[in-house]
Amino acid sequence: MKKNNSEKAANRKRIFGMLFFVLLIAVTFFLIFKNENSDEIFKVISEVNLWSIAAGALCMLICVACEGECDRIICKSLGSDISRIKAFTYACTDYYFSAVTPSATGGQPAMAYYMSKDGIPLSKSCIALLLTLIEYMAALLVLGVAAFFLHMDFVCGNTLILVMLCIGVVLGFSVILGSLVAMYSKSIVYRIGEWFIRLMAGLRICRRPKKKLESFKRQVAEYKTGAQYIKEHHGVSVRVFLLCILQRILFFMVTYCVYRGMGLRGSSMIDIITLQALLMLCVTSLPLPGAVGAAEGMFLVIFSQVIPPELITSAMLLTRGINFYFCVIFAGIVTLINHIRILRLERRTQ
Repeated sequence: MKKNNSEKAANRKRIFGMLFFVLLIAVTFFLIFKNENSDEIFKVISEVNLWSIAAGALCMLICVACEGECDRIICKSLGSDISRIKAFTYACTDYYFSAVTPSATGGQPAMAYYMSKDGIPLSKSCIALLLTLIEYMAALLVLGVAAFFLHMDFVCGNTLILVMLCIGVVLGFSVILGSLVAMYSKSIVYRIGEWFIRLMAGLRICRRPKKKLESFKRQVAEYKTGAQYIKEHHGVSVRVFLLCILQRILFFMVTYCVYRGMGLRGSSMIDIITLQALLMLCVTSLPLPGAVGAAEGMFLVIFSQVIPPELITSAMLLTRGINFYFCVIFAGIVTLINHIRILRLERRTQ
């Protein structure tokens, strides 16, 4: 009975999340087209070089494959060898659920669930997901900070970008620092967590504090295991970090593909990639599914210095269409096919 209730609650959360995601998209596109000539926008889009669009889509598929390869490398070093096709499927699952949940909170739990269905122990999948998260955030910070120094005058001259970038850097460092503290200082983390859970229980925000505390203890133990893994597998950590750097660059390359496909030539590849890195660091930690709304708005602000006003809305729609909406649909289809496969296997074994 309790299991059924928890499943119903989880389904209600998923439905609410999806409705909120769709509402955000609807509001975003309403605001975009409210003061724009839609015929002109679609005319510009129809004239874009199709090979450039295809190149951008290919960049995104390789980008997702890089994440899968990170998880495959880590799992293999832990004794769970998985195929590249399965690794790609897990990465699609992560991308899809991260896109439709606030602050990308749904991606890793969903990925761990599907990995467990394929026989990968939770202890191993948690290490893979934890290390990938740290390396991903570290790669984004490295590229974002480098982009800041390349565009310092522009960033410092725009208060909105500067504030958003500072928030992104602080939150990014907090994720890495919090993960490392959880790994290497179990007693401190446990005391802070216990105090916080008791405080939430006292304010009647947290129900069943004992159960929450037990769950928190298990999480801390997983982080400790992750710390031991990192100590013993420096080579794996370096390979994953380099793959994360490549993954981010491929993601940023989509904007350059669109830029060139529109016939624009005034800025170099480095300029476009680093501006996209700034954009990503500004919006990646916002509590919005897929940063919908914020990413579109920041694109119009950041790329206004390199893309003409009459083309920038079309460039934004194409870029987001490839690096977000196309990938959400593609990853969702792959995830659905994998889910159906698992259901069929479970029925056969019953």
